[in-house]
Amino acid sequence: MEEQGKVFPFSNQASSVLDVLRHEMESIGVKVIVEAETKGIKRNNRGFQITLKGGEAISADKVIIATGGKAAPNLGTTGSGYLLAQTFGHSLVEPFPALVQLKLNYPYLKQIKGIKFDGDAEIIVGNKTMARARGEILFTEYGISGPPIFQVSRSASEWIKKGKQVWLKVVIINHLSREEIISYTNKRFKDNPGKTVSFSFVGFINKQLIPVFLKQAGIADLNKRVSELSSAEKDGIISLLQDWRFEVEGTNTWSAAQTTAGGIDVKDIDPRTMQSKLVEGLYFGGEVMDIDGDCGGYNLQWAWSSGYLAGISAAKSAN
Repeated sequence: MEEQGKVFPFSNQASSVLDVLRHEMESIGVKVIVEAETKGIKRNNRGFQITLKGGEAISADKVIIATGGKAAPNLGTTGSGYLLAQTFGHSLVEPFPALVQLKLNYPYLKQIKGIKFDGDAEIIVGNKTMARARGEILFTEYGISGPPIFQVSRSASEWIKKGKQVWLKVVIINHLSREEIISYTNKRFKDNPGKTVSFSFVGFINKQLIPVFLKQAGIADLNKRVSELSSAEKDGIISLLQDWRFEVEGTNTWSAAQTTAGGIDVKDIDPRTMQSKLVEGLYFGGEVMDIDGDCGGYNLQWAWSSGYLAGISAAKSAN
């Protein structure tokens, strides 16, 4: 077990978990059919009939829809489960990518791509903070990434879908107060008044970031001596260290998303059993439902827990 309750096999291989699950299914006689695309499910007097691509039909007493959402389509998550559930009258909350990188409207992304730093990220809508996270942040050619960005991406997507202008506030220096930053930068400027403003920040922030950062702070001449900086220019630099804002254009595509927000509306699913309230014998598990969580294994845990509950409930009702 690692910090924050994360659990891994001693092998540190995810495939070990899959191997154990497969072994258990084989040992209890579970029949596994792979590479079989479900084209439709119908309810009949004996239970359900599942029709596969190619025309083959499978009869079942109970059905659990656990097809995932739309994130990572390279793994087969095409959103097909939504259509299957909708044929039984279930409604869909429009899905959108979550735990995903953000695309920014900013002209200097190519100059700062690849730069990493520990900082804060906030989603701002109408001057109100809607989401906040802290950790390693990475600038990319299209925008920004890193665990804190993944955490706040859902909020950004949600507000963009509502037609709101969304801003990302980035705090480059999050371990010092504004007063401490003022004291520290003033000391650097005072100790070396002959240095250029750009060189005076070497060792304080990533040097590849300095030219773009200073331009954003309103310093047109990067070779200007620190002794020549006006009070307004100093204030601009200090403010930007703790409040650098970028307009959010959207998110990366489904192929880059770790999870799906939205899905089959949970109002028609019994939370005690995961059984449909509309169709007896129909159950749901995992990301196909309109439930998603933060980074840290919460979405995986939801998939396992809901799948376990659906399986146990379906088995009990068959007895």
